[in-house]
Amino acid sequence: MSRRSLYLNRFAVILSGYLAAVIAAVVVTVFFLFLPTIHPNHADWGSFYRQLGGLPAGLQTGLVVTFPFALPGFLVALALAITCRWRKWLVYSVAGSVNALASLLIFNGLMGSSIVEMQDLLAASLSGGFVGGLAFWAVCGRHIAQWRLESAS
Repeated sequence: MSRRSLYLNRFAVILSGYLAAVIAAVVVTVFFLFLPTIHPNHADWGSFYRQLGGLPAGLQTGLVVTFPFALPGFLVALALAITCRWRKWLVYSVAGSVNALASLLIFNGLMGSSIVEMQDLLAASLSGGFVGGLAFWAVCGRHIAQWRLESAS
């Protein structure tokens, strides 16, 4: 396999890992945002069935917003993973949570709002970022350290 095709292959695997991480993070975040509505008409946000109609829009909005705003933090985490040779799933999951916090800070900075105003979203996003980091590790994160060793030899 040529060096160029090797790098393209690795880029494709990392991109698919990022996509898996974004999808997992959004699904978990939306799940935690909708969780209080399962109480039959006693939750502050209304009943589950009333909120269920907004689920597709919530997932779509989450994907559209998360993909670009999580990218800078992902690139930093990826650089750290390569240089520090991360192997453990927990490191990737913690990096996913930190990335969720960073992406919310970037988003709120651009929107001119405070992160304190979005406490529910912050808690849900930290959980989503944790699972997103785990999804990235499952797809390709556990191989990145090995790629670095192969490149060095």
